Amino acid sequence: MADNVEHTTTFNDLPEEATYKIFTRLPVKTLIRSTSVCKKWYSNFTKPTFISAHIQHSLSCCNNNSVLVVPMDLQSCKYSTLISAHTGEILKKYKVPFKTKTNSLNLCGSFNGILCLNEIDFGKVSGSHIVEDYQELYLWNPSVGKFRTLFSSCFKKRG
Repeated sequence: MADNVEHTTTFNDLPEEATYKIFTRLPVKTLIRSTSVCKKWYSNFTKPTFISAHIQHSLSCCNNNSVLVVPMDLQSCKYSTLISAHTGEILKKYKVPFKTKTNSLNLCGSFNGILCLNEIDFGKVSGSHIVEDYQELYLWNPSVGKFRTLFSSCFKKRG
């Protein structure tokens, strides 16, 4: 006698190692959306070990032959652009998600896709050169569009 019961396989039936490999290959935006699926997924995706594995996989697959151009003047251009170093082709555009008082930005550095930017006031002149007065500092992850403003009072140059 044949058993007519249908068996369905769910994502939870996959071996944990297989799901881990699948998730480490997903784009960041997809992972962020997936954190709202269930508490277990949120917990797994926010663990430092998973984040590190995801970054390592992304770095191993990334194209090191590209350049991110950050606009210095936000009035004329509100996008950072990822450009192929070989062809000059625009690979991706990222809208700068914050406004600055002076409409100017300077890239200070980056680490694992997070950019450190500062706002500069070029209006001050001392003698024959322009004095850069650092205003706000921003940490920005263009891949997910999130940013944090750091308190400026700690970073302003004293004159």
